[in-house]
Amino acid sequence: MKNTEITLVEASHTELRTKELNEKASRSGNEAHRISIGRKLTEFTILLASGMLTSTAFPSLNWSMVIWLGLVPMLMIVGNKTVWQAWRAGFIWGYGFSICAFFWLREIEFFIPFAMAAVLALFPAFWALLIPVFKRKLLIPVEIRLRGFDEMKKYNDQGIGKELLFAMSLAAWWCILEWVRSWIGTGLPWNYLATSQWRNLPLIQICEFTGVYGVSFLIAMVNITLALAAESYMKSLRNGKLRRPVAFSLALVLILTAVMAGPISTMSYQIAEGDGLVFSLAAIQGDISQRRQADEAAALEALDKYLELSAEAVKLKPDLIVWPETAVPYPFRSRHPVCYRYRTELARLISNSQIPFLIGSIDFENMPENAGREPGVYNSALFIDASLTVKAQFNKAHIVPFGEFVPFRRFLPEWIIRAIDMGRDLTPGDNFEPIEVIPGVRAGINICFEDVFAYVAREEARLGANMLL
Repeated sequence: MKNTEITLVEASHTELRTKELNEKASRSGNEAHRISIGRKLTEFTILLASGMLTSTAFPSLNWSMVIWLGLVPMLMIVGNKTVWQAWRAGFIWGYGFSICAFFWLREIEFFIPFAMAAVLALFPAFWALLIPVFKRKLLIPVEIRLRGFDEMKKYNDQGIGKELLFAMSLAAWWCILEWVRSWIGTGLPWNYLATSQWRNLPLIQICEFTGVYGVSFLIAMVNITLALAAESYMKSLRNGKLRRPVAFSLALVLILTAVMAGPISTMSYQIAEGDGLVFSLAAIQGDISQRRQADEAAALEALDKYLELSAEAVKLKPDLIVWPETAVPYPFRSRHPVCYRYRTELARLISNSQIPFLIGSIDFENMPENAGREPGVYNSALFIDASLTVKAQFNKAHIVPFGEFVPFRRFLPEWIIRAIDMGRDLTPGDNFEPIEVIPGVRAGINICFEDVFAYVAREEARLGANMLL
């Protein structure tokens, strides 16, 4: 009975407080709602802009230093938010980051970067969700939390151990989400935090022991401890008690240690002079528009472009000439007149130069005529040697959902299939055997976005690849 009375009293107080606030809001000259809207718009702009700015750490701008600060605005904004507000803030940051980082995908279909950004933004959203939770549980004692929001906001006496636990927990949570992106199978393991450091050779040597997630962990750790240091400094301006940024300093020590250890690791892999194999490779890039469903004129234009560039490359006498994925949008081994010309012209070039070619092409499964089913269709790399024989073939193993096959095709409405379908579902390859493109050079082939899935290159290396192509 007593508990019921207390509940009724609390409810009554809540109603009175709500009524009082509504009356204040309705008074003439009250501008609180404008301040609230202005604050939300400011936070929205900061989150979106900081996410977009963080994308500049990746190619093509490669402003890699930005990544060490990119998470700080989000961390400082969401620290005192509710869980839902933090999730929403993380989503805004993630959408700004993803729409810029993947805007180049408009070359395939204009809507793709906008749709893909909405999916990728979920990961920083779920990361941000735990920031206020960890902050209250790990940094602020219970007695301070019981005193209310104002006391929590002023509190600036957390120990170094708690700060490190907070930073390491959040950094680990970021890495867990990156790892989840790597195995959900939809082509999402692009642009991890660590990817921004691809030119920082001393730092990334720790990947030998930690994988890519070790570098992402260090970057997240620096961002988190820097945000803590900035927040502590602002509180100290109000209460006059300055705290040293010990956690941030320790994060910098970790970075310095990794950078100093990096050259030692690379020295252990140095090849002695004369032990390596030197060869020349000509990589041909036509720089032409996407032509996923090309007519004959577009296919012939692509063929002429690649033949012209290859004729120039032949003069340099390379050991191998490489064309990209589906350079000519008609299959190399089909019966179409364009395909016949494709084989004839390329055979003439190879025969005259005696230089092997590795080309990308749609190809078909070899099977008996009375097999009772349609042959598999592959996205392939074909190695054609100087005798004009297709000596080896690699079929793309990790094909692109909604690009090379339509998941759940039979359950989707026809209008969706018409919008995204390329007319056929490709068959994934199942053989990772490297191709010996030159005596002693065993190339593990990755086609298109296959190179973001570590298992493909790892399996090729296990089978003896000494070059990834």
